[in-house]
Amino acid sequence: MKRGLILAGLIVSIVSCSFFLSMTTEPITTAIFKVENGFGYIISSKGKILINQENIPAIQEQRPFCSEKDAKKIAELVKKKMINKESLGITLKELGQQGIHFDCVNLH
Repeated sequence: MKRGLILAGLIVSIVSCSFFLSMTTEPITTAIFKVENGFGYIISSKGKILINQENIPAIQEQRPFCSEKDAKKIAELVKKKMINKESLGITLKELGQQGIHFDCVNLH
C-alpha cells in the first residue's frame, strides 16, 4: 500500500514537472532570409514570428546584413537575450564584438 502511494506521488510529481517545464521553455528558432541587397533574420516561437529583422539594428542607415553569417550571429545573440530575459536591443559595441560588416561593397 505504501509503495503504491509513493509510486503514485512520484508519477504525479514527474507529470507536473514535465507540464511546468514545457510551459516555461518554449523553443525559440532563428531563420536567415535573403533580401534585395543582403540578408535578414526571423526569430520565432511555436510558429509565430516574434522578430522580422531586415536591416542591421543599431545603425542609422537602412542596410541589410552583408552575409548570412553576420545575420546568424546577431539572430543568435538576440535569441540568447530572449532566453535570458534581457533587453533585446543591439548596440554598436555588440555589432563590433560580433565582427559585423556594414559595407558590403568592400568585402570582396
